[in-house]
Amino acid sequence: MSTKRSENGAGEAAVKRSKVARQEPPRVASRETWLEERKELLMLEKEALRKLDSVAEKLRELPAVLVKKEYTFVNVDSGTTIDLKGLFVDDKKDCLVVQHFMHDPDWDAGCKSCSLMSDSINGVLSHLQQKANFACVSRAPAELAKKFKSKKEWNFPMYSSYDSTFNYDFGVSFTQEEVDNKEKLYNYGNTVFCKEAPGVSVFRKVVSSNGDEHIYHTYSTFARGLERFMSVYPVLDILPRGREENPKATMDWVQHKESY
Repeated sequence: MSTKRSENGAGEAAVKRSKVARQEPPRVASRETWLEERKELLMLEKEALRKLDSVAEKLRELPAVLVKKEYTFVNVDSGTTIDLKGLFVDDKKDCLVVQHFMHDPDWDAGCKSCSLMSDSINGVLSHLQQKANFACVSRAPAELAKKFKSKKEWNFPMYSSYDSTFNYDFGVSFTQEEVDNKEKLYNYGNTVFCKEAPGVSVFRKVVSSNGDEHIYHTYSTFARGLERFMSVYPVLDILPRGREENPKATMDWVQHKESY
């Protein structure tokens, strides 16, 4: 038996070596040539970062929209029902980041790609909470969302918006009729999507001089705008072969972390 296992192991190793051998070799250059080209790339990287800084400044200059509609959410851990103001758990922080998590009420589990983003955010949660509140919101009923969250061991608060139109109003949930009609409603009218879609929205709470609290919607992003919240992508982008994603289904390689 041990001999057979050894032969199988050797065969598998040979297959792996053959696959590596068939890969296209890298472009090879001297250290001097590499350094010259690296410095040219550095200039492009600096230019791109400055452009991103400029875009971020424009983002912060966007006007805010007063949220007039009342929304209710259920904390999946405590079962407590709260309103939008209640998502501002830390009163000392006037900003709130909401991850719109794809978890249809009919799904047993939440979205794998959304989970990748949640894994990333959970890893920096203690740092993020020094600057802002964070909440993860899905349409899954509270008990279903709680069961899913428990598998993930996430530390951030998760809420169900099952009994409100929050997800619909902020462009991440759609009716079956809208989907069937292939209406381009997602990502500011640019994309047809299924009933559930991913996104991130930002809100700010302002207290007036008379003590009244008002919530404003300041920003939302969708689709590829969400890549910045997935910490694995900047690392993949510096690999020699990059992301190696399927262009027709870019995130089909992603699995729930407990499934790898």
